[in-house]
Amino acid sequence: MVKNNIIAATDIDGTILYKWDEVSEENQKTILEFQKKSNNALTLVTGRNYFIVDFLVEKLNIKLPIVCSNGSSVIDPITKKYISKNHFEKDEIYEIMKRFYETGIGFVLHNDFRAHIVKNDAWYSQFVLNKSESILLNQENNKVIYVYDSLKEMIEESINNDNEFVNIVLDCDNDKKIKIANELIKKLDLQSVQFNYPDGAKIEVYKKNVCKSYGLRNLLNYLQVDEDNLYVFGDNVNDICMFEDFKNSYAVENAIPELKKLAKEIIKNVRDGAVGHKLLNLIKDGINFNI
Repeated sequence: MVKNNIIAATDIDGTILYKWDEVSEENQKTILEFQKKSNNALTLVTGRNYFIVDFLVEKLNIKLPIVCSNGSSVIDPITKKYISKNHFEKDEIYEIMKRFYETGIGFVLHNDFRAHIVKNDAWYSQFVLNKSESILLNQENNKVIYVYDSLKEMIEESINNDNEFVNIVLDCDNDKKIKIANELIKKLDLQSVQFNYPDGAKIEVYKKNVCKSYGLRNLLNYLQVDEDNLYVFGDNVNDICMFEDFKNSYAVENAIPELKKLAKEIIKNVRDGAVGHKLLNLIKDGINFNI
């Protein structure tokens, strides 16, 4: 490892974004100042798939590879090529879809550049009806969203429209479905991250051992950066692994309590430009970010 390489990686939603597509003016200003002072030493580590991250590349002058899809992919934002990946192949995801379909649990599929959804699903409203900036900027000449009339149709047709998939996202609208989902995930020896809501949970299912730390370690190896020279920022349950594995961990004030307990320091709220301000303060404290 090159001992003088020091970088930072920040989560997106709830950490630098306070709404789906919105970086606060203060966050963008301070992050860009940090990028200029550090030779663009900040990257992103996110649960989002690449096609809903790409809009931030220009806004935040991201040059380093981005850890996407909770660590299952590391993608160069300049070339759009993979640095590393751990994805489901067609035959794998087909069998997994069939098993979850038998439980009566709804789901959608993603890879890094496309989504496969059922009409009138919550994702349909977000991606198709609302036409978010992150989607519109990535249309080019390729189809980004595949919409199916039913789960059964998606199971049969999605594997004809894509070669590999990063995850399957389960929609569990009651405790019974959550229990069934987690039992099947364990039986199939898969990895998951669960986001709880008042009316249920979304459970993202990945290949075994995939998490943000997994993706970050692939990135660090590629960049030849020591683990102690990585500074991470987060707010939610899928950031817990990073805070357990890397000593320089900073939770925004609006983070979940479990993450705050693991953090080296709790910083400002996402709306106050917390990440950008902290990065600039770290430079003032003598941390020589550079890559």
